[in-house]
Amino acid sequence: MDSPLHFELFYDGTFQASRTDRRITVLSPATGGVVGSVPDVDEADVAGAVQSARAAIEDGRRAGLDPFDRAQILNLVADALADRIAEFVELGPVVIGRPVRDLTAQLACLPDRQSQTDHG
Repeated sequence: MDSPLHFELFYDGTFQASRTDRRITVLSPATGGVVGSVPDVDEADVAGAVQSARAAIEDGRRAGLDPFDRAQILNLVADALADRIAEFVELGPVVIGRPVRDLTAQLACLPDRQSQTDHG
């Protein structure tokens, strides 16, 4: 990892700036070095994320999906994550302190999503 990672809040389909300028430094459990930072959120930040989640439930964006459409969305997310496995293997030991061998073995066990959702 060449430079520190600076994460932002993500809800309502986009990255959101925290209502505060405060940041929390994230340290690697493996090395003790600085990995990056995350927003030090306040009650208003949490309320905004909760309000967004509640709206998604109440307006039917989530509950109104038929199971096949929901499966297609989950497969797109799974594919996007699978495309970044190498990145997770690189960051995992630094960010969460997990050995590369263990992380690689776990990620290799991702289920075959096509066989679970193939209707044809």
